[in-house]
Amino acid sequence: MRTAMGSRYFFKGIRGIQAFTLAEILVAVTIIALILTTVLGTFTGVLSSARDAEKKAELYQTGRTVLDLLCADLRGFKPINHLEGGVFFIGDHETVDGGPDMSKADFVTTHSLWMGIARVPYLSEVGYRVKRNPQGGLYSLWRRSQQPPQEPYLEGGSEIPICRILESFRLDFITQDDKLDSLLYVAPAAVIVSFTLNLEGERESFVTMVRPMVER
Repeated sequence: MRTAMGSRYFFKGIRGIQAFTLAEILVAVTIIALILTTVLGTFTGVLSSARDAEKKAELYQTGRTVLDLLCADLRGFKPINHLEGGVFFIGDHETVDGGPDMSKADFVTTHSLWMGIARVPYLSEVGYRVKRNPQGGLYSLWRRSQQPPQEPYLEGGSEIPICRILESFRLDFITQDDKLDSLLYVAPAAVIVSFTLNLEGERESFVTMVRPMVER
């Protein structure tokens, strides 16, 4: 008898519990989905901003490295007599593998790179050339150097890439009278360096003017 009475009160208690309706459940699920979407969108935006910041930092660092090296070489330009007459300075441009025109330059400089714990104690013949990358549709800037300089120039030495995300590269040569895109066997009064880097669609352009410290 006690068991029957206990069961009756037990089921009566269950019937008294108020459950959520289907509409209330749907509203709760919708609110949770909106909150998760907002949180996920914010998190994705933060990650995207972080990646963009990393790209810009890498672009800036690479651009500054290229500028520092090229400007140091140009600033240290030393006018060495050339067999063709005049001084050994060749600034010109060429079409790279059927693509756009890119500048190139060859000259002798007093600037030298660190080799181990010491600098190379000689003058350096340096040359800059642009080559197309095998993949990616961009270009690489290569620096050739030979220590000490030996004639015939434009031959020998070792070549290394200093940038592989190049989109454009231009040198303009300033003389006492004009601004030229090519200059042969004449010491420039100044050189305008401009180039654009492209890292996964993120672009950054750099431009500066450097004056060689030519002995006059």
